[in-house]
Amino acid sequence: MQKDNNLKESGFGKLLGDAIKNSLNNILAIAGFIIIFSVFTRMLALWGFMDILSYIIAKVFAFLKLPYPVAYGMATGIFEMTIGSQAIIAAPGATIYKLLAVSSIMAFSGFSIIAQVMGIIAGTPVRFSFYLLSRLLQIFLSGVISVTAYYIFMIRSPEVASFSVPYQKVLYSFDAWSFSLYCLLLCLGIIGFMIILRLGREI
Repeated sequence: MQKDNNLKESGFGKLLGDAIKNSLNNILAIAGFIIIFSVFTRMLALWGFMDILSYIIAKVFAFLKLPYPVAYGMATGIFEMTIGSQAIIAAPGATIYKLLAVSSIMAFSGFSIIAQVMGIIAGTPVRFSFYLLSRLLQIFLSGVISVTAYYIFMIRSPEVASFSVPYQKVLYSFDAWSFSLYCLLLCLGIIGFMIILRLGREI
């Protein structure tokens, strides 16, 4: 009952404004994390730390004959997932190595996203240690799934591996601008519906 009274006193407009402000603050915080870790990763690369870390990764996975360029992309992805994925894709090497490396760093998500999660779950009952353990488990599961899918679809079905579609057709196969406008109209319709429901309750 007290909660309903607080909602009536604050008003729907104030609640909506606070929600928008919090969303924008979170977006700015996420962008800040991405910029900081991108710059930090670049600094580590210039200082030679990435070369040392890449050498260690290549030695650890020497039994898989992991190429050094792929190991360098994995070292970069430990800090920033997007930059690491781009480096792995551009690196020479077999598809299976690239697939395993990209799936691993995406499962780990990188220190950049981990720092974002730390900022979001701060003050909540979610245990950060449990989150890290789930990341490690996801690395293992993603590797198993990637290898299984590779040998099922890419090896047993050569026509799938050789099939390719020009990226221009993939990117522009639908009208992205119209799709964005439809999504915006849908969101505005949902917000308008919520406002009407709130006004109806107040009346």
